[in-house]
Amino acid sequence: MFECIYVCLETCKTAFATTCRPLIGLDDCFLNRGFGGQFLFAVGKDGNNQMLPIAYAIVESENYSSWKWFVDLLLADLDGIQEVCWEFISDQ
Repeated sequence: MFECIYVCLETCKTAFATTCRPLIGLDDCFLNRGFGGQFLFAVGKDGNNQMLPIAYAIVESENYSSWKWFVDLLLADLDGIQEVCWEFISDQ
């Protein structure tokens, strides 16, 4: 039974840490086809205002524990790249 998956590609993570502002956008969308679930993602913006994906996850539902799990993994991945205070922006 599928529960969740988290993906953070090394190249995207490094590019974000070296070229983007310390601002992370968080958002989600529904997966409506036969499987259902939620698609969570984190993006950054570089100096040319281009969006750069940092990480994404597929979870069963959007709730506090899903978002906490996602953000905890994201911060753990970014922690070793650059020591900086990250700012977050969300539609919530």
